Amino acid sequence: MSPIPFVPITEEESNPNSHRVSYKLTTGVKTCLRSWTGQGSNESFVIHIKAVSAAVKGTGKWGELEENKAALQAATAEFVAANDRLETAEEDLDEINNEETDQMTLFAEEVTAARAAKVITQEAVEVRKNAVTTNMSGIFAFTSNFFTGDGQPLWQDIVDKQTTSDDWTDFQGREHQGARGMTKGAYLDCIILLLQTRFANDAAEQMKVYATRVRNPGYCSVKAFLQRTEMLFWSN
Repeated sequence: MSPIPFVPITEEESNPNSHRVSYKLTTGVKTCLRSWTGQGSNESFVIHIKAVSAAVKGTGKWGELEENKAALQAATAEFVAANDRLETAEEDLDEINNEETDQMTLFAEEVTAARAAKVITQEAVEVRKNAVTTNMSGIFAFTSNFFTGDGQPLWQDIVDKQTTSDDWTDFQGREHQGARGMTKGAYLDCIILLLQTRFANDAAEQMKVYATRVRNPGYCSVKAFLQRTEMLFWSN
């Protein structure tokens, strides 16, 4: 009988606060991803964030959002056109000077029709705005499912500060006034701010310096390497 191969338990599987989140891709395939509990290595953290981003995209949520945003833009253009039509009709009606003529009747009918069109297009704009808001709320809620344990309050605190606070600071440290709401920009900033809880803003640049200037390239002696490191230290 052949021995059973050893399969190491991952950090997520060994944590009782972690659970599997199931979801369905646009291709119809059902899959799942373990939640992040705020524990584990930086590498597993980055892998998890990339997996969550892939899950949001794979379920078609970004695509649905873009469709509704395009529909909102079209509905807004129709509302603007209807409003312009109403203003023109009202101006034409005023120029008649309230004369009892057939022309005045026609202009009055045009005003009535223009007002009705404005109401209809305005309602369409509100419907599309609500659809976009619902999309983004769904994306935030879907993403929240992938954070449990210590990871859940960390993510929620970032979301609250970015979407509901009257004063909020973006990932570049710039302060802003007024509640931001659940927008796509706010969501992407939340992801970056979450990454910054583990990594410095210039983490990539720091790694580049280490890889190109500090790490022993192999052909350098230990003594020369230490001298080089000391020079870099004092130069900073």
